[in-house]
Amino acid sequence: MKKITVGDPVIVSQSTTEPIRHGGWQDPCIKCKDKILYVRFNGVMDNYDFNGVYDKNPVFFSKDEGRTWERTSNSEWDKIGLELPNGDVVSFYADPTSKWKNIGNLPPLDPRRSGENIKLNNFVGCYTREELYPIFGDGIDRRIYAQRLKKGASEPVKEYCKLNYNRIAYHLLSNGMLSGFYPTSAPRTDTEGNIYLPLGGFYILPNGEMGSDVKCIHMFRSADNGKSFDYLSTVPYKREYDDENAFEIEGFNECAFEILSNGTFMLIMRSGSLSPYILGSKDRPAPKAFITYSYDKGMTWTRPEIFYDYGVRPNSAKTADGTVVMTSGRPDVYIRVSENKEATEWGDVIHVLPVPEKDYYNAYWEYTCSNNDVCLYDGNVLFLVYSDFTLKTKDGVRAKSIVVRKITVEDR
Repeated sequence: MKKITVGDPVIVSQSTTEPIRHGGWQDPCIKCKDKILYVRFNGVMDNYDFNGVYDKNPVFFSKDEGRTWERTSNSEWDKIGLELPNGDVVSFYADPTSKWKNIGNLPPLDPRRSGENIKLNNFVGCYTREELYPIFGDGIDRRIYAQRLKKGASEPVKEYCKLNYNRIAYHLLSNGMLSGFYPTSAPRTDTEGNIYLPLGGFYILPNGEMGSDVKCIHMFRSADNGKSFDYLSTVPYKREYDDENAFEIEGFNECAFEILSNGTFMLIMRSGSLSPYILGSKDRPAPKAFITYSYDKGMTWTRPEIFYDYGVRPNSAKTADGTVVMTSGRPDVYIRVSENKEATEWGDVIHVLPVPEKDYYNAYWEYTCSNNDVCLYDGNVLFLVYSDFTLKTKDGVRAKSIVVRKITVEDR
């Protein structure tokens, strides 16, 4: 059995001007390069009219194992990512849906793909690539892009990736935005240098019908250092997986992805969440988090099984000895650890920021946004980042805070 030690929280940044609920000082991410930690988070309220991106996604760094933090340029974030055999460093993103907004002359929706057949709020319906090509031309494929820091370069460049898959569904939202697939997890590489990237979104069957009425996870593989990706498989969400009384089922739209030390692929997937806008109760539970495995490099997957009662923003990292550390959240923030090579046995849940049960369904957002991230620092040391809305400044003022905690995995 491993001994898991979670260090005390260290504040990266605080705000005293933000309201509780959704807004700034939340949705943090963390990376590590050359023993330097980097944290980025949402730094503005939703209705804040910011200039440029400097204040939108501030970046901080630490050179002393997370004990102290300093502000740095936002551009430093995209210089850290997946290191490829050719020396490039890449990170993958989806173009913001705001770029695809208020598009005129859209063709009529196929009734089989209208909002009546999509069980998510604010979704109007789905189009095929072929239906939208007359409007966008080759631009329809400019959805997933890489920030690529080429070997020897000082600044990253933006490159769009080709997805070799014709059943991508571009979904139209009620606010006029159009969206397609989007990365749901950090990419991983296998021993041959192939990149594997899970993408979330709807998909369309060859007969033109929806493959699922909610979102699913799709696995893609690149053999050319992220220039293009071939479709491998889909992990569809099926209604039979969850409690029929569950509220706000979103499908598999976020995941933690690992290639285990024995070569097995693992996905831990969110299917929904507790929400401050659509309130649940003990009689209407939150959708579960699920786990699935692939033993043939992402071509097929086991039937998804319940991993935990709930969870959003699942993330994972693997220590030097193959131990998998998984983090997730909502209504609080928690950690689970698997020591065996197959990741089929998991330790008890470690609650990092406990939320009282009485506040699960109507006030969890008074404590945290629950979104989090984890990264490997070195060997058996990792770092977790999340938001904490309960802390105070030195002047005693309650403040939304971004905090990090050191996680150490040791043999007993």
